[in-house]
Amino acid sequence: MIMRQLYIVLACMAILFSACRADFSPNAEWKEIPSVYCLLDQDDSVTYVRVQKCYLGDENLKQYATIADSSNYGPDELLVRIFVWASEDAMSQADAAPLKTLDFAYQLRTDKPAGTFYAPDQPVYCHVNKPGDLNPDYTYQLVVSKAATGQVISRATTHLIGDCAKTVWLESPHPSILGRSFNFRKNRGCIISWYPFPRGRRYQITLGFRYRCQYVQPEILRGISMTCPDVVSDFSESELYSTMSQDTYFTNIANALASDTTTKVYVDTLSITLFVCNEPLNAYLNSIDMMNGSLEQNQQVYTNIEGGVGVFGARRTHLSLLVPTDNSDVGPTGMHFLLEKLHVGFGK
Repeated sequence: MIMRQLYIVLACMAILFSACRADFSPNAEWKEIPSVYCLLDQDDSVTYVRVQKCYLGDENLKQYATIADSSNYGPDELLVRIFVWASEDAMSQADAAPLKTLDFAYQLRTDKPAGTFYAPDQPVYCHVNKPGDLNPDYTYQLVVSKAATGQVISRATTHLIGDCAKTVWLESPHPSILGRSFNFRKNRGCIISWYPFPRGRRYQITLGFRYRCQYVQPEILRGISMTCPDVVSDFSESELYSTMSQDTYFTNIANALASDTTTKVYVDTLSITLFVCNEPLNAYLNSIDMMNGSLEQNQQVYTNIEGGVGVFGARRTHLSLLVPTDNSDVGPTGMHFLLEKLHVGFGK
């Protein structure tokens, strides 16, 4: 979903995308339309931009897709930069200069999986983030231009997600407050609550169940990940909530360990990771969901790329905390008791 390597995966679908509510005629004069994807995360060490070009042909389009030049720009063909502005007002002023410019270097990755489009080479543009490069107080403008002429072929603007106003963003379960462990004592669902982040539009909670194998590399901490339902904010909430049901939690564990007969050791902590994105990325994801669930042919993917298609947005993917879990072996709701009932290796 909000999905860690979206900046590369999304680009593989670029040729299918058209601008939001824009109509294209197959008989119109050819026009260069770049597809651009970039997600900013101030907790990342590197920022990537993926730029492809849409193509048109009079034969089977899948044949063109396998040709590198059909969708990929050459190493010296583009200049990719992000301009950092104090505000949108400053950006719109004539002859104003940005606070700084983030230059992106062409890099050829060789790990793209085989598929409809050319593989395994995949060109991306990367910038190693330095302190102060990504600041939630600033406005970020992505500009893609032709290196030879300086002609701007696409641009977009976005804002970073800010920092939570609370010292600890997770309200319940809590890393250190007694009585707020992860458990199913009160009902058959555990409510996870957290505080909002400035400009955070869509949130996803991922839980990481942790355990060890007693006799097989017991020093290795093992885990099983599962996600709670997404939450979309209207920017007015003081707290946000999602729920993990008891049935879903233990079914995920049972399915993951069904073929594992080793004796296992409880680890009475749970990792809780929060993924959050801003409105442009949320709108993009919503448009994909609508297309997947609709038979209407004129559904189109959202874009905020001026002069092209794609998305320039922001996310946070490194927000993770450890919380204690209930360590009771007393039925019917003790966590150890419920794990033992799965018959996947946990026991007294």
